[in-house]
Amino acid sequence: MSGIKRPGLIKSFNHAINGFIYVFKAEWNMQLHILIAVTILLFSLLLDLSRLEMVAITFAIGLVLVAEMVNTSLEGMLDFVHGEEHAQVGMFKDIAAGAVLVASIVAVIVGYLILYPHLGDFPLNPLISRLREAPEYVSFVILLLVVISTVAVKAYFGKGTPLRGGALSGHAALSFACWVVITFLAKDILVSLLVLMMAIVISHSRARTGIHTYFEVIVGALLGSLLAFIVFQIVS
Repeated sequence: MSGIKRPGLIKSFNHAINGFIYVFKAEWNMQLHILIAVTILLFSLLLDLSRLEMVAITFAIGLVLVAEMVNTSLEGMLDFVHGEEHAQVGMFKDIAAGAVLVASIVAVIVGYLILYPHLGDFPLNPLISRLREAPEYVSFVILLLVVISTVAVKAYFGKGTPLRGGALSGHAALSFACWVVITFLAKDILVSLLVLMMAIVISHSRARTGIHTYFEVIVGALLGSLLAFIVFQIVS
């Protein structure tokens, strides 16, 4: 057992993200779950929900996604080991699908109990106002969008891994997004120039070490900068 070589942390994350991407591409149900989840989360931001309510909604959504991924994995393993002709394979698949159904019903109940009481007091522009008053939320939203967009682009082109290599540089995207964020928040030209220099150094190192080409670095830098700029224009 001691001779077994275990994958590193980055490689483990790459495997996990690749698994998520595979389920998303292969399963229409997963795509539907993701669409509903994003819609519910965005809608929840428009309501005056407590932290506990947001945690409950996020947990319910995560439960459905995990159940769908486990269901897909079990179906694949059953087909691989036993094949479709095995008498009990269909029953096992039905049980796994039933787990997804139970998780979905629980998520619907949680969503109804939390969201319905707030619908009568639906405000007009609370998300914009809240973001203006809380720059840390803006920064979090921007960095999250950059990470999701970077992984999505890499998955679309099928080059590299989610956390290394690929069609664009995630390090460049994040570093230049941070530059735009700090420029807007600090409003200090010296601070902005210092952060810009750091972003350039980080991005250049990705090309110099051969992980990315300079074109991929530039694409990543443009993506991060544009996403950050667009978000700030929306909330300003």
